[in-house]
Amino acid sequence: MFKLLIVMFTTLIISTVVNSIPTVEQNFIVACHNLFRSDVAQGKGENSNGSLPEGANIKQIFYDNDLEKIARKWNCSGGNDEEFGENVYGYTGKPGVIF
Repeated sequence: MFKLLIVMFTTLIISTVVNSIPTVEQNFIVACHNLFRSDVAQGKGENSNGSLPEGANIKQIFYDNDLEKIARKWNCSGGNDEEFGENVYGYTGKPGVIF
């Protein structure tokens, strides 16, 4: 599972450098993500404390090309998009640094 995650994010990073994500890679990333979501939904997900409980209302995701275009346009401007809800988190690993 870890190797699959590495391949998925490597594909994403390479695609980001060339400024587009081909359909094959889009499908691969979404399929990998949905596999992880399915494991959590079925109670097969694990963390350092053991198994996670079964997830509720965990639906499959789908790739949205329009959302990709908006994300590329917005690209790290440091603000939130008014049209879409977002969860933003920053972490440096150093104590005393707060975002």
